[in-house]
Amino acid sequence: LYNIDKNMTDKFWKRPVRSGEIGCWMSHMEAIRNTPETSKYLLVLEDDATFNNNFFYQLQRCILELENIEFDYIDFGRVILNKCGDKVTPFISKLLYSYQAHCILYSQSGIAEFKKLKENINIISPDEFLPATRHAHPRVKINKLYFDEPLIGLTTNEQLSWQSSTIHDTEIILQPLNMKPLNIK
Repeated sequence: LYNIDKNMTDKFWKRPVRSGEIGCWMSHMEAIRNTPETSKYLLVLEDDATFNNNFFYQLQRCILELENIEFDYIDFGRVILNKCGDKVTPFISKLLYSYQAHCILYSQSGIAEFKKLKENINIISPDEFLPATRHAHPRVKINKLYFDEPLIGLTTNEQLSWQSSTIHDTEIILQPLNMKPLNIK
């Protein structure tokens, strides 16, 4: 279903994509692909996402503040590797280079853009993929691997979500299991 090109991954990341990263990628893409066209938003949460006590209030605040502003997704749990971009509202800024994808709200336009991706595209780590979608990745060559025009990624000025796990998808390396298939009658 998805292509994992060893030459491509080694060229950019100096290591193969790990199984946890593949699972993370596939979970996000399947959630997006299964979202009805009429949905205004899709909130994707990874299993280890934790939140501020007032997260859902802040989520609603973001939606109201962005009612007439075009965007493709908001990353609530990002780790910023450089400063935020220009402020869009007093509470929200453009997202520059960051990583982590455990708490993202996709807009209707973002859902539509991600659905345009072919199913056989090369999988890279979501930490690398999302910055590339907005052409904010420091490795300039990957910025146009998926979209010719950058998507509009935003973030809250205050981080609203964190990963609670001490092991992240970039660290998981699964070994094949020698299991017999179940014979269900």
